[in-house]
Amino acid sequence: MPSIMPMISVTLRDDSVMPSIVSVTRETTLPPRVTVSSAPCASRLACFALSAFCFTVAESCSMLAAVC
Repeated sequence: MPSIMPMISVTLRDDSVMPSIVSVTRETTLPPRVTVSSAPCASRLACFALSAFCFTVAESCSMLAAVC
C-alpha cells in the first residue's frame, strides 16, 4: 500500500499559506465600492427609463389604433 506521507506533506505546505489566502478573500469577493455607491442612482435611472418606455409604447399603440 502506498504511503500517505506525500499527501500529508503537500497539505502541510498548503496549510502554511492559508492565512494569507484567507486575508484577501473578503476583499476579492465583495463588489467594488464604486459599484455599490452608484447602484441607487442606476436604479433610479432604470425606473425613469422604464416609465418613459411604457409611456412611449402606450402613445404609439394609441396612435396606431387611431390610424387603423
